[in-house]
Amino acid sequence: LRSRNALLKSPQPRPRELAAYDAPLLEHGTKLSCLRAALVERLRNEAATAHTEISGLGESLCVTFAPGNALDFAADLERSRAQEMRLRQTVVGPHRDDLSLLVDERPAAQFASEGQQRTVALALKLAQARVFAADEDRAPLLLIDDIFGELDPSRRNHLLVALPAASQKLVTATALEWRGEAGGGPHF
Repeated sequence: LRSRNALLKSPQPRPRELAAYDAPLLEHGTKLSCLRAALVERLRNEAATAHTEISGLGESLCVTFAPGNALDFAADLERSRAQEMRLRQTVVGPHRDDLSLLVDERPAAQFASEGQQRTVALALKLAQARVFAADEDRAPLLLIDDIFGELDPSRRNHLLVALPAASQKLVTATALEWRGEAGGGPHF
């Protein structure tokens, strides 16, 4: 992809040279997107559960994989050729893969509050930790850096309860007020 984009940025990109990069991009890009889609499928239910646990409000989270190309990647790449030449970059492929995140069926980026957006991010992290724990049959170490400022006290406490009990947790915060009700563990 990097070499293909460099060629597209050259003063006179030649179609035959550009085509030489298509086969490896198609092969590896398809594999990468398939692996990502499979991982998102594994994270989907765990993230929805974690989101409900943290929010405590019955909010729903829907996570779906948004591929950066059409199902027929080769045809999509061919159709985008004119746009690539105009923009001087590859416009379809795995580098454009994304996640669709919906809170209560609305796009989180546009409609969720800062606390809700932080809840979504934390739900994804918890889902990831749970998948890793299942794969490795051991609890992961969780590093949680100053997230409590954007969460209301209810979400803070729900988060602390939702963290895997078997995991070691290192949490940083700018203030200790958040420990009030949840307490526990040494602090420095």
